[in-house]
Amino acid sequence: MGDDRLVIDLRSPEPSYQQLARQLRDRIHGGIYAPGGPLPSITYLTGETGLAVNTVRRAIALLADEGYVITVPGRGTYVADKLPE
Repeated sequence: MGDDRLVIDLRSPEPSYQQLARQLRDRIHGGIYAPGGPLPSITYLTGETGLAVNTVRRAIALLADEGYVITVPGRGTYVADKLPE
Protein backbone atom coordinates (compact mmCIF):
# COMPACT_ATOMS: atom_id res chain seq x y z
CA MET A 1 0.00 0.00 0.00
CA GLY A 2 3.03 2.28 -0.01
CA ASP A 3 2.12 3.55 -3.49
CA ASP A 4 -1.12 5.01 -2.08
CA ARG A 5 0.86 7.84 -0.48
CA LEU A 6 1.02 11.28 -1.95
CA VAL A 7 4.60 11.74 -3.12
CA ILE A 8 6.11 15.11 -3.96
CA ASP A 9 9.31 15.15 -6.03
CA LEU A 10 11.23 18.20 -4.87
CA ARG A 11 13.61 17.84 -7.85
CA SER A 12 10.78 18.07 -10.38
CA PRO A 13 10.41 21.23 -12.45
CA GLU A 14 6.67 21.06 -11.65
CA PRO A 15 5.97 23.17 -8.53
CA SER A 16 5.11 21.22 -5.37
CA TYR A 17 1.61 22.69 -5.09
CA GLN A 18 0.84 21.66 -8.68
CA GLN A 19 2.11 18.12 -8.01
CA LEU A 20 -0.17 17.86 -4.98
CA ALA A 21 -3.15 19.33 -6.85
CA ARG A 22 -2.58 16.88 -9.73
CA GLN A 23 -2.44 13.89 -7.39
CA LEU A 24 -5.58 14.98 -5.53
CA ARG A 25 -7.33 15.60 -8.87
CA ASP A 26 -6.33 12.10 -10.01
CA ARG A 27 -7.76 10.65 -6.78
CA ILE A 28 -11.00 12.54 -7.31
CA HIS A 29 -11.28 11.24 -10.89
CA GLY A 30 -10.37 7.75 -9.66
CA GLY A 31 -13.20 7.78 -7.11
CA ILE A 32 -10.93 7.68 -4.05
CA TYR A 33 -12.47 10.99 -2.98
CA ALA A 34 -16.15 10.88 -3.94
CA PRO A 35 -18.26 13.88 -4.95
CA GLY A 36 -19.70 15.52 -1.86
CA GLY A 37 -17.20 13.73 0.36
CA PRO A 38 -14.44 15.31 2.38
CA LEU A 39 -10.90 15.89 1.19
CA PRO A 40 -8.19 15.09 3.76
CA SER A 41 -7.45 17.97 6.12
CA ILE A 42 -4.63 20.41 5.56
CA THR A 43 -2.96 19.00 8.68
CA TYR A 44 -3.13 15.48 7.27
CA LEU A 45 -1.85 16.57 3.85
CA THR A 46 1.10 18.47 5.35
CA GLY A 47 2.03 15.40 7.41
CA GLU A 48 1.62 13.05 4.45
CA THR A 49 3.64 15.15 2.00
CA GLY A 50 6.04 17.11 4.20
CA LEU A 51 4.95 20.30 2.46
CA ALA A 52 4.39 23.61 4.21
CA VAL A 53 0.84 24.56 5.17
CA ASN A 54 0.83 27.45 2.65
CA THR A 55 1.87 25.09 -0.16
CA VAL A 56 -0.98 22.70 0.66
CA ARG A 57 -3.42 25.62 0.86
CA ARG A 58 -2.23 26.80 -2.55
CA ALA A 59 -2.90 23.33 -4.03
CA ILE A 60 -6.39 23.29 -2.52
CA ALA A 61 -7.04 26.84 -3.77
CA LEU A 62 -6.05 25.73 -7.27
CA LEU A 63 -8.50 22.82 -7.08
CA ALA A 64 -11.21 25.19 -5.83
CA ASP A 65 -10.51 27.61 -8.71
CA GLU A 66 -10.81 24.69 -11.14
CA GLY A 67 -14.14 23.63 -9.60
CA TYR A 68 -12.99 20.32 -8.07
CA VAL A 69 -13.45 21.21 -4.42
CA ILE A 70 -15.44 23.54 -2.19
CA THR A 71 -13.96 24.89 1.03
CA VAL A 72 -16.35 25.55 3.89
CA PRO A 73 -14.67 27.76 6.52
CA GLY A 74 -14.49 26.01 9.85
CA ARG A 75 -15.77 22.73 8.40
CA GLY A 76 -13.29 21.52 5.80
CA THR A 77 -12.84 20.96 2.10
CA TYR A 78 -15.22 18.80 0.10
CA VAL A 79 -15.18 17.36 -3.39
CA ALA A 80 -17.61 19.27 -5.60
CA ASP A 81 -20.87 17.47 -6.35
CA LYS A 82 -20.47 18.26 -10.05
CA LEU A 83 -16.93 17.93 -11.35
CA PRO A 84 -15.51 19.92 -14.25
CA GLU A 85 -15.39 18.11 -17.57
